[in-house]
Amino acid sequence: MCPRVFLSYSWRDSQVAMRVYNDLSRLNISIWRDQIDGDPFADFEREFMEKIDQCDYFILLDSSNYRAPKKTNSEWWCLKEVKRCLENQKKTGSPKIVVCLLQEDGEWRKSFPNPEARWVFEQINALKYQCLYYTGYDDCGVYSKSLNSICELLGPNAKAWDSIPTCQDLIDELKEIDYNGVQTTDEESVRIVIDGYRTLYSKIIKNYPNIKDSFRIWIEDFHHLKKELFFPKWTYAVWLINQPSFETGEALACFDELCKVFPSNPRCFKGMGIVHAVIAKHYEEQLDKRKSIEHYQSALNFLLKCEELTLIPQNHRHRDVCIFDLWYNIGSVHCYLHQERDALAVWEKALQLMLKEGFFREDLVEHMFCIKENIGQSPHDILKWLQSLKEFYPLEGLVYYLMALCYTQIEDNMTAFHMLKRAGRLSSKWSSMSSNEDDNL
Repeated sequence: MCPRVFLSYSWRDSQVAMRVYNDLSRLNISIWRDQIDGDPFADFEREFMEKIDQCDYFILLDSSNYRAPKKTNSEWWCLKEVKRCLENQKKTGSPKIVVCLLQEDGEWRKSFPNPEARWVFEQINALKYQCLYYTGYDDCGVYSKSLNSICELLGPNAKAWDSIPTCQDLIDELKEIDYNGVQTTDEESVRIVIDGYRTLYSKIIKNYPNIKDSFRIWIEDFHHLKKELFFPKWTYAVWLINQPSFETGEALACFDELCKVFPSNPRCFKGMGIVHAVIAKHYEEQLDKRKSIEHYQSALNFLLKCEELTLIPQNHRHRDVCIFDLWYNIGSVHCYLHQERDALAVWEKALQLMLKEGFFREDLVEHMFCIKENIGQSPHDILKWLQSLKEFYPLEGLVYYLMALCYTQIEDNMTAFHMLKRAGRLSSKWSSMSSNEDDNL
């Protein structure tokens, strides 16, 4: 069953609300937004409250605009909406609230104009949130990554459609260039390239033949704009990476050109790193160790450059959203190069970010466990590490399963048995493995 979503936002944040609405609608999510789906002849407040009562998810686009009351409380619709939502939750346990910050967490979330607002927003502040920072052009992929996380929360049927950027990214980049006063834009030419990408995007989704020819013609159309744009070559490079017959040479050429033209954009260097890692993996499968190591080292260098650019002050707002995957990839390349201690140091940073944001990545924990064993850490030290993780993730079966392995090594079989049973109860993934381990205890 498709989840029903109510989108709560300040009208002063209509731009991002429209994008969230459009992107979730493309996934066939039943999302309600007042300015589009509201009945112009209905009782305004009554319709709002009915939609909140009926929804499964309440997406709250939190910002200083959202928390700024108008002249009277009766006009503070955002407060009314979230208050109704909290009251429903208390009665029935529904809807689930998804908090999305449109700007960095700060004082605007800690000041309350009256007791009612304090009661409401202190509860919202206690919830985990998504960093849906959106200031126009999504130059580091922050918006896209957060939207994917929101889709995961909405259920198994709400999956991201693909990894190819949407037309809105192109529109936002064009707006940003004009805003910075680079050159006057020929409006007709802009319309042509935007319409051209909409057509190209539809062809990609429907798996039309000769997509490469369509890309070539579309990219040539940008010459009429007389602007250096990131979006065209980046989109083509991303498309190449996602093809079964991945042409690494052409993808590398695209990313190399982007790195030269946009030397401060971290996505260029991350793309180069990913392509080199793919090439390295290919040579590893062909048992060509020399070339494999050469490309893994190149991948590591480009990913480290991406990390450097991502962490510079002007991009600090992107850190918590983008940097986890980057650190995970850097650690993986260190592993391929048999630099296990370096991998563990980088993955420790990724782990701290995971703890801060409150999500859980089994692959990261498993890899760190294996490396700790490989470099000779004692079972007692590893067990202390796992026990600290258990404090944050008491419902993750993997943590208990790994703890059971440690207890087995220190010959505390009774505790190991209880850990295995706990792991099996929490996750079906570990229940069969727990049964097999039972026989060996």
